[in-house]
Amino acid sequence: MNVVDVTTATRIGLIWSEAPFDGGDPVIDFRLWYDEGSNGANFVVLVESLTQPQYTLENVVTGSTYQFKLQASNLYGHSPFSQVVSILAAQKPEVPIVPTTSFADGQVTISWTPPNNGGSEITLYSVIILKSDGTY
Repeated sequence: MNVVDVTTATRIGLIWSEAPFDGGDPVIDFRLWYDEGSNGANFVVLVESLTQPQYTLENVVTGSTYQFKLQASNLYGHSPFSQVVSILAAQKPEVPIVPTTSFADGQVTISWTPPNNGGSEITLYSVIILKSDGTY
């Protein structure tokens, strides 16, 4: 299963390819399982009878990690599970508000309020300073 689209922090899109071997009978549909936040300890069926190899989960919780696994079905039953795919429901952080600066004892201090992190910890800030000669 390949993740194709994590467009917003409220929606996760999944798409997958069928296995090269169908067990001797064509695949009829798919069953998608998921687990939210219990690290794989509580998988439940999210949707059954999917006839297309894709699904979009709506209204996910920002900052939560979702795990998915899949089964294909043919006339003889369900396949073994696919490998588990884990996805953090997150997006880019918001733009920080304009920082404030202060100057004391020959030192400039730059301060800002952290923006909304989009569901994932902010690990780096880049501070770009415009010098008096117009360069950065």
